[in-house]
Amino acid sequence: MDIWTQRLILAQQGWHTEARITRSGVGSAEPSVRSFRFWAKRVHWSGWITDICLHDGCIHSINSPDMENGITRAVGRVFDACQLAHKDFSETVPVMKHPIADNDPIGLTVNSWAVDHLGEKREDFVPTEDLPDQISSYASTGSDTVVSAMLDTARDGFSVDDSMDTYFGRARYASDCKNRPWGWRLRLAYDDLNKTEMAYQPREISSNELDEALCAGLLTTMSQKMTAMRTSYANGDRQGSTENTFPTGFLTMAEFENNRRAFKRRP
Repeated sequence: MDIWTQRLILAQQGWHTEARITRSGVGSAEPSVRSFRFWAKRVHWSGWITDICLHDGCIHSINSPDMENGITRAVGRVFDACQLAHKDFSETVPVMKHPIADNDPIGLTVNSWAVDHLGEKREDFVPTEDLPDQISSYASTGSDTVVSAMLDTARDGFSVDDSMDTYFGRARYASDCKNRPWGWRLRLAYDDLNKTEMAYQPREISSNELDEALCAGLLTTMSQKMTAMRTSYANGDRQGSTENTFPTGFLTMAEFENNRRAFKRRP
């Protein structure tokens, strides 16, 4: 089963998912090394309001087949853990066991703290999702997948993360959980592959459509436009150019820290 279909199935089950590729926290000086992380989160569980987060990831060179294989394995492990949660923990609250071996299934156990703090169990806290039963047509049948686009974007020097969630449309109360709309959200930031330690300042776009080819195209177009913007300011002769050769509003870590210290010194 492909990754996009797995994420759509998780959405049908009420799980919000997020995927991220970044240089942050990789612990390696090799510039091609990247970290991939995948999360499945929810706050509604069997009629309770509680916080559940299952996650996995990998660290590999962005140019190695190990990265794509690691991404597939990490998403699959989280997907399987979510299915286990529905099967064996429907009357309690699951939490991940640690440590987690790379080749073993993600283990779950009862979150005793969360169970001790559960409120009243109410059926109106059980969401219904505004997603079709047949979701296979949403996944790309070609090479234009979101994962491929994320990898290409990371190679171009960006930190990239996306989420498939219900934070679309009007605000909703916990008791107003019927037919929640879903959408896709992308955040893109210049990474230090550009030989400059940049502060994390993501630009964001979103789509109410969950067609994978469309979302992959949006990601690719956004990274191309941000690359073109950076290039157009590189000579420092455009209005609004800054000394760091990035457009106005983008700061290096040194500039960000200087601004933060200056703010703290304000009377």
